[in-house]
Amino acid sequence: MSAVTADERRRQKELDEARKAGLAPAEKDEDGKEINPHIPQYMTSAPWYLNKDKPTLQHQRNWNKKEGEDDPSLRWYDRGAKVFQATKWRKGSCENCGSMTHVTKDCLERPRNKGAKYTNKNIAADDKIEELKITGFDAKRDRWNGYDPKEYSKIIDRHEQLESIRKELKQKELAQELYHGKGGEAAAAVGSAADDDDAKIREEEDAGFSEVKKRVRTVAGGSTGSVRNLRIREDTAKYLLNLDVNSAHYDPKTRSMREDPTPDKPLDKKTYAGDNFVRKSGDYHAWQELQIHAMTAFEKGADVNIMANPSLVEKMYQQFKAKKDSLAAATKQDVLQKYGNAAEKPPEELALLTGTEKYVEYDRMGRVVRGQENRARSRYEEDVYLNNHTSVFGSWWHDGSWGYACCHQTLKNSYCTGRAGERAAVEVAAQMVANMEAKAKEADELLQKRREESKLNGHKPHVDVWGSETAEVELDATKVKEAVQRLEKAEREAVDDEGKRAGPCSRGALQVAAAAKKGELFMWQALREGLDEEMSSDPTVCIMGEDVGHYGGSYKVTLDLYKKYGDLRVLDTPICENGFMGVGVGAAMTGLRPVVEGMNMGFLLLAFNQISNNCGMLHYTSGGQYSTPLVIRGPGGVGRQLGAEHSQRLESYFQSIPGVQLVAVSTVRNSKALFKSAIRSNNPVIFFEHVLLYNLKGEVGGPDEYQCLEKAEMVRPGTDISIFTYSRMRYVVMQAVAELEKKGYNPEVGAPAPIPYPNPSLLPTPAWLQVIDLISLKPFDMEAISKSVKKTRKVLIVEECMKTGGIGASLSAVISESLFNELDHEVVRLSSQDVPTAYAYELEAATIVQSVQVVEAVERVCGKTRALALA
Repeated sequence: MSAVTADERRRQKELDEARKAGLAPAEKDEDGKEINPHIPQYMTSAPWYLNKDKPTLQHQRNWNKKEGEDDPSLRWYDRGAKVFQATKWRKGSCENCGSMTHVTKDCLERPRNKGAKYTNKNIAADDKIEELKITGFDAKRDRWNGYDPKEYSKIIDRHEQLESIRKELKQKELAQELYHGKGGEAAAAVGSAADDDDAKIREEEDAGFSEVKKRVRTVAGGSTGSVRNLRIREDTAKYLLNLDVNSAHYDPKTRSMREDPTPDKPLDKKTYAGDNFVRKSGDYHAWQELQIHAMTAFEKGADVNIMANPSLVEKMYQQFKAKKDSLAAATKQDVLQKYGNAAEKPPEELALLTGTEKYVEYDRMGRVVRGQENRARSRYEEDVYLNNHTSVFGSWWHDGSWGYACCHQTLKNSYCTGRAGERAAVEVAAQMVANMEAKAKEADELLQKRREESKLNGHKPHVDVWGSETAEVELDATKVKEAVQRLEKAEREAVDDEGKRAGPCSRGALQVAAAAKKGELFMWQALREGLDEEMSSDPTVCIMGEDVGHYGGSYKVTLDLYKKYGDLRVLDTPICENGFMGVGVGAAMTGLRPVVEGMNMGFLLLAFNQISNNCGMLHYTSGGQYSTPLVIRGPGGVGRQLGAEHSQRLESYFQSIPGVQLVAVSTVRNSKALFKSAIRSNNPVIFFEHVLLYNLKGEVGGPDEYQCLEKAEMVRPGTDISIFTYSRMRYVVMQAVAELEKKGYNPEVGAPAPIPYPNPSLLPTPAWLQVIDLISLKPFDMEAISKSVKKTRKVLIVEECMKTGGIGASLSAVISESLFNELDHEVVRLSSQDVPTAYAYELEAATIVQSVQVVEAVERVCGKTRALALA
C-alpha cells in the first residue's frame, strides 16, 4: 500500500463527513452494494492477508456459507398449504375430519356428531408438512411466519355477507308487521336502531387519526437532517461505570447489576450504587432481623412460623427485644457501679484544682485575699458569658422576645448594663404606654369637637321612628311580612349584585329554560333522571363501571338503564378500576362523553395514574389536539359504620391534579342540574356524591335546567360571619344555625342594640350568619368568596375532609393570601381528625365535625351569646 499524503487524508476526511451528512453518495464494495457511512473504519477495513484495497464488508460475512444457499433463519414455510384431497376415509387418518397428517386426538376441527370415518363426507385435505432447521433466535419466535394477510379478507367478506342477510331479514320482518297491521312502534324502533347503527358506522369512519409520515434518508444519501435528529442519550449505562472485567456482574437480559460497580468512589459522588442498595433499603433490615429471629426460635423449639402467623412472630420479637434491652441496661448499670464512669462530669472541688498561671491568695477561711478565683469554664458554647454578661442569652423571656436575665436586654451581642439597664427597659415600656394613651385621648377629643360643631345637631326627622318615646302603633301583619321578605331579598342581592349581568352562570342562579316544577325525588332518582335525559338527547353519552348494568349500580343510580340503551352504552366492567378508567379516557378521546362510576370513591385510588397522568394532562401534553369530556362519579364521604376503607374523603387527593375540575353536590335540585352540566362540559369533572345524601328528598327542575359548575351557592345571607362549607356539612351547618337561632343569638362585638318589635311573633330570622355552599372545589368561586369576606370580615370553614392538606387548608391559604387586609379575625377551620375512621358509631362521630362544634366556633369568633331583647 502506497503512502498517503496529508492533503489526500484531508480530502478523504471531508468526503467521509459529506457521506455521513447525506451530501455525497455512499461508497460501494466489490459486489456493488452500498456501505453505510456510519459503520466505523475498523469494521470496513479488511485484514492485510485478504489483499483488499477498497472498503468491504465481505470479511464480516459467514465464510462457511455455500454459494446460492439460503439463510435458514429467513426461510418461510407454506403455512396452511394442502397437498392432497381425498374423497373417502383412509386407514390411519383422523377419525374426525379424515386428514392423514394428524391423528384424532390432535385434530383442531370441531368434533363432529359422526366422524368422517363413518360418513365419508367432508374429508379434510392433507396439510403440507415441512421439516425446517430454524436456528436463529428471531426465526424460532416468529409467530406470523408464513401468514398471508390477504386471508383475512375472506373473514371480512363473510362478515359483510352475514350483515347484508341480517338487514334483509329485518326489512322482511318490518314489511310483514306493516302488512298485518302490527303498527308503528315496532317499525319506529327498528328504524331508529338502524339509523343509530348507520350513525355509529359513519362516526367510526370519520374518527380515524391523520397518518403522520416522516422522511427517512437511505444509505446512499440524498436526504439531510437524519444525523441531527438522532436521540442523544444523556445518562450513562450501568455497565459503562466500571470497565474492569472483575467489577460487578451485569446481566443484559434483566438489565440488572446487583453489586456496586464503583465501591471505592465516595458516596456523595455516586450516581448508582447497585440494585442491592435499593433492595436492601427501607424496611428490609427490620424484616430480615424478624425472619432471623423466627428461624432461630424455631430451631430452639418454639412452634412459630412467620408465614403462617406473622402477628405472633412480631409480638414475640417485640417481647424479646424488650427483655434484651432491659438486660443490657441492668448489665450496664452493674458495670458502672463496679468500675465507675470515666465520662461522668468531675465534681466541682476537682474542677477548682485545674492548673493555671494566675496567682490567687486565700485566707484561713477559704476567702480570696488577692487575685481572682479561677473556675473551670464550660466546654459548651451556650454556657460562655459574653460582653460582661452574668447569664446566657435566652435566660429571660418577655413579650415574645428572648434576652438576658442579668440586664433584660433582647439584643444578643449587646454589652451588659446590669440593673440600670433593667430599670431603663421598664421605664421605656411605661413611657410607650403613656404615649399611646395620650394619642388615643387626643383622638377622642378631636372627634368630640367635630360632633359638637356638626350642622346636624338639633335636626329632627320628618317621620316618626321606632323608639321609647313613640306611641304604640298597630301594624299590619301582611305588610310587615312583605317588608321582611323584601329585606331578605335585598340581603341576597347585596352579595350577588352582578348576578343578572353575569349571564346564565351567575352566583347561585340556575339556567332555567322550562322551570316547571316536578314532583319530589330522592337524590339517587334525580341523578338517574339527569343521566337518562342526557343519554336520550346525546347518543355519545355512555356509562361504564362495576355493576352499573343489570344490577343498577351500588346505589341504583343506573337502575334499568341497560334495558333502554343496551349493554354497550351501559357497560358492566370487571373489578379493575385502572382498566375501565383507561377505557373511559380512551372513549373520551374518540369523541364520546363517558360517565365512569366508581363503586366507592376510595376504590378510585387504584386508577390514580389514569386520572392524573392521562385524564388531567392529556389536553396539555397533546398540544390541545385531544380533549377528555369525562365525568368520574361515585359515592364517598363518611357513612354509617362503613369502616376506614369505605369512609375516605378524596377531595384533597384529586385537588392537586392539574386539568381536572372538582364538583360536590349537596341538594336534590343542584345534583341533577350540576350532573347534566358536567356531562356537557368538555373538561374532565370528578363528581362527588355523599353516601348519606342519596335518600335526601326534594324537588328537581325540568329537563332544560342546568347549573354552572364554577359558581358557589348562597344558602343563607348574613352580615357578621361567613361560613363556607360543601356537601353533607351544609346540613350540619344549618343545624347549628337553627340552634343559634333558638338561643336568640346576637354577637356582642359591634352589634347595635336590638330595636323592640311591637309584635315579637313577626320578628324576622336573624341575618347575622351567612352560609355559602362552595359546590366547586376546584376552582374556587373567588368572586363570591371575596364579596362575602369583605362584607362579614370573619370566616369559618366547615368540611368533612381531613384537616392536614384538605380543602379547608387550600381555601384558608387563598383567603389569607388575597383577602388578609379584609379580615378582622383569623380564619377558623373545622375539619375531620387526621385518623382513620373507626367502625364504632361513637368513635366515628368523634372523628368528624358535629353541629355543637360549629356553635362553639361561631360563639368564639363573634363573641358570647346574648338573648335577644324583645319588647
